[in-house]
Amino acid sequence: MQKFDDRFPLDVKYSSKRPKLTMIDLLKFADGVKGKVGNYSQNEVLLALAYQKPDEWKYEKEWRAHSLSDPRPGYKPLSALEPVEVILGANSDDRIPDFIRRRVDERIPISKVNLSSQNYSICLKPV
Repeated sequence: MQKFDDRFPLDVKYSSKRPKLTMIDLLKFADGVKGKVGNYSQNEVLLALAYQKPDEWKYEKEWRAHSLSDPRPGYKPLSALEPVEVILGANSDDRIPDFIRRRVDERIPISKVNLSSQNYSICLKPV
């Protein structure tokens, strides 16, 4: 199991099984209860909620960072991460590429996922 530390990104885990969180697990997490209370610890609940996705998303090889210490929404700088590529989701807002371009090195490619109309697949289109 990964150790959560909000200073560093973690790789997303892909699984064919949905996490089995109970309402008690979620309430204890929301209340900031530390340690193992119920089926999962606070760390395990966060990993299940924010760092796990169904197997069909494996192609993304996604990493995420989540801050419990800074509850304000929005993008935050991560000194421990140097991106090599940015891939935007198929339904992402058309304003996002400009927003990202202003914040990353110009040599970093930015692409958007497009769903193929010919078959059950995706393709990347540079933006």
